[in-house]
Amino acid sequence: FLCIDWEHAQISRERIEDLLRAADVHGVPAMVRVPGHAPEQIAAVLDAGARGVLVPRVSTPWQAEAAVHSTRFPPDGARGGGPGRAAGYGYRLFDYLAAANQSLLLASQVETAEGARSGAWRQDRAGNVLAAPSGALQWPRLNYVVSTKFFWGLDREGNAVNRKDTLNRKYLMQAIDGSLSRLQLDFVDLVFCHRPDPNTPLE
Repeated sequence: FLCIDWEHAQISRERIEDLLRAADVHGVPAMVRVPGHAPEQIAAVLDAGARGVLVPRVSTPWQAEAAVHSTRFPPDGARGGGPGRAAGYGYRLFDYLAAANQSLLLASQVETAEGARSGAWRQDRAGNVLAAPSGALQWPRLNYVVSTKFFWGLDREGNAVNRKDTLNRKYLMQAIDGSLSRLQLDFVDLVFCHRPDPNTPLE
């Protein structure tokens, strides 16, 4: 799959639709990272044919729930329907309305200081962020992906620490286990490992 970045890239809605059209020609599912939480932005990329959206800076359960409502047609959400590209410019509108709520992917990024200060990742409160959107979606397990991200080579203050043991399998597995425990999950599908300092050794 592809993720088209509308949050940081200087592209227009027209260019996004062009990129989605090109992805469809090659049979590659494409989602779009939208600039924020605005329902109009989410609806725009879904109407253009995106298979899903990535919503950045989700810091509260209410923002997560709002993202769900913005991607779902009534009665599951508040998205408005229209004759966009995804609906065949109106010719497949009713088919699209019937299938979209179960087929579209929604991913949220919890990445702000507000989210960290809220204690959302403490074990006793992890469900506050995860449970609300998951319960509203009611997706089968095969319909979503759980990912986690680690920054290797940094200490708690964000300073580079070039320790020999920074990147190896043992410490990676310990970090994943800790993340799953905090989120009250027993699985993770994708792990992103970032190395901000290129001098951090690899093992």
